[in-house]
Amino acid sequence: MLNQHLLDNDINVHSSSIKYLKLERVTCDFCELSHLIQYTPYLQRISVNSIYGFPDQQVHAPMLSITSMKILYHGYIATLINLFQNLSNLLYLTLETFDIYCDGCEWEQILMTYLSTLKIFQLKMI
Repeated sequence: MLNQHLLDNDINVHSSSIKYLKLERVTCDFCELSHLIQYTPYLQRISVNSIYGFPDQQVHAPMLSITSMKILYHGYIATLINLFQNLSNLLYLTLETFDIYCDGCEWEQILMTYLSTLKIFQLKMI
């Protein structure tokens, strides 16, 4: 488990051993998540208590090693779609959100377009 201050772009050592990461009591945005992923290239499963997706932020690097993600997401659907575009090998996604308004048809279109390898999708929208 990482403390909040470690996500403030202070990580500067690549880890080839971290494959599973659970961030509890940590809130991060897409810039911090991208930075973390850059330094954990073998990360396969990640669980993040809270991710904020601001409209001016994007993930710029593919996250090819990640196959499982569990997130509580706050932000814009376009920013979330940008994240999905960089998760081409994702198999399992658990997503909880309370500020995205999409119906089942819209979710199906998003998943088919951006996460075609997905096997299990769990969604909780409030």
